[in-house]
Amino acid sequence: DIEIDKTADVSSVDGADDVVAYTLTATNAGNTTLTQIKLYDTMFANAEDADSGEGALAGTQVTVEVYGDDPETPVDTYQVTVQSAEGKYFVELDDLLVGQYAQVKYDYIVTQDDMDSGADIVNNATISSAEDLDTTDAGDVTNDQAVSYKFEIFQNADIEIDKTADVSSVDGAD
Repeated sequence: DIEIDKTADVSSVDGADDVVAYTLTATNAGNTTLTQIKLYDTMFANAEDADSGEGALAGTQVTVEVYGDDPETPVDTYQVTVQSAEGKYFVELDDLLVGQYAQVKYDYIVTQDDMDSGADIVNNATISSAEDLDTTDAGDVTNDQAVSYKFEIFQNADIEIDKTADVSSVDGAD
């Protein structure tokens, strides 16, 4: 049984270039080792690696930290490449033993287009493993675990005008 969780360090943003730090956590909550784990995230295409600061994650490396009984000390740390297939962005994780969880961290930088739209920014992630797959006759995965994270855009339209003159008074027409 595989579970996914997604957290962010903010619940709202109010300007372009605000940074949202995401953490994706994949947990093996079952009683057998999980293999062929794929973690899909809609923001991988527009995000940057939290460690390196590299943008547009497709084709770049992100760090995965694997934890066991001690949540303070990873039992393994490794790099994975963000891949793209059929317009979806994902990473493939190493096997997860029973009780282990893996974390992927990255930053999303709010764009001016995000601000101008005024719509909430919604981030969806799904995860699957070879052991969790139920498939239809066509081979489509039917039970990926999914999580969504939404944060609000706060728009603040503001305009100011200032007028000055080079004289303080006029005494006739020139």
